[in-house]
Amino acid sequence: MPNYSVFDERESLIRETTQTFDFRGIKIGIPICEDIWKPNVCNQLKSDGADIIITPNGSPYDRYKKKFKNRNCN
Repeated sequence: MPNYSVFDERESLIRETTQTFDFRGIKIGIPICEDIWKPNVCNQLKSDGADIIITPNGSPYDRYKKKFKNRNCN
């Protein structure tokens, strides 16, 4: 989990391996926040048989964020 800028989280768990779990017959992988930025994490979850990948994250939001993003993409 990030620990810089507006984020003040400390890493509470460091794993060298990924893990999937079964829920009603569906294999789920859950990378958290910035884990999704690392291709090896999602590739490993896929190799582990994940049918779906769900990524909980937090992103600072304000009412003009979408407008700012659109401006940067044009």
